[in-house]
Amino acid sequence: MTESLKTRWEELAEAGGYENEQEFWKGEYRKAGSMKKLERSLGISNFTVRKKFYQFGIPCSKRGGPRNVKVVFDEVLLKRISTNGLAKTAKELNVAQYTLITARKKFFEKHPELKPGAPAPGPPPTTL
Repeated sequence: MTESLKTRWEELAEAGGYENEQEFWKGEYRKAGSMKKLERSLGISNFTVRKKFYQFGIPCSKRGGPRNVKVVFDEVLLKRISTNGLAKTAKELNVAQYTLITARKKFFEKHPELKPGAPAPGPPPTTL
């Protein structure tokens, strides 16, 4: 089975005008733009692509893509969301709304006193 796979890749490399199998994988990856697109165009699994990249020492891009961003949530961003709304702020920052929701949740876990509806800081009320 390995021999038939190797023959297939060598044939594809030759048909594509590549010098060898390694150049085939590099060139096709460059053309496809991502591993997922390469898998689809060749009709193979992620494992096969990763195995070939490892075999030929081809570096692959990190996972996450362009939308893998970290949001620093602070009081300024909290005020911006309360003024402009969550959807508009997310669009302006080019992040998903869920990213802001998650960041806001973590922020309030660290600063519960800033959560809307939280009791104001100060001495506790006295009871008679």
